[in-house]
Amino acid sequence: MVTGVMRTQIVAAHALSLGATVVTDNTRAFAREPGLALENWLQR
Repeated sequence: MVTGVMRTQIVAAHALSLGATVVTDNTRAFAREPGLALENWLQR
């Protein structure tokens, strides 16, 4: 079974492997991943 934390880690690992930026409103969940580029397009 894949949990929410595991999904976050899978998305983060994939983005890191591609050198991509993750666009999310849930930056707190992804902030645990070192070196991951994050953007929140909903933030004002």
